[in-house]
Amino acid sequence: MDAINVLQFILIFALLLAVAALWKPRLHPAAHFVIQLFNSDAHGEYLVDQSKDTIMLTLRKGDTRTVRIRPIDADGNTTTLDGVPYWDASSDAVTVTAAEDGLSASILVNTAASSVQVSVSGDGAQGDTTTTITGTLDITVLPTDAVSISIDVDPAVA
Repeated sequence: MDAINVLQFILIFALLLAVAALWKPRLHPAAHFVIQLFNSDAHGEYLVDQSKDTIMLTLRKGDTRTVRIRPIDADGNTTTLDGVPYWDASSDAVTVTAAEDGLSASILVNTAASSVQVSVSGDGAQGDTTTTITGTLDITVLPTDAVSISIDVDPAVA
């Protein structure tokens, strides 16, 4: 092999490695959700955008948060769902009120000191077929703040 053939071989091999690094297998067109959490506090509004299947949130009784979903395809691009997504909570510790289009919901914490999951499901397949995909938000509800101190007296010991 002369120097030109070696150089051609190296260039072709490097090109094949680059193509292999960029190649992504095609999965189902809507593989998962991204749940976006919007919160307003003393520091202004911020956004937590997690592309994992489950994200975690810590709240207190009486807190309200708005969450939005963004369906994601296998290439990581935003896509659409077929129909309106369905929201649900694993307990009455929170009230979930979905928007009319189902792409966002308001979450109100009803009780203190519990854990709850909020999930949203939708049809990821466009057309006649149905493929249900789900996003989950884990919520830990912290105890409320102390507002007074109660003193209990043990019974007298004989």
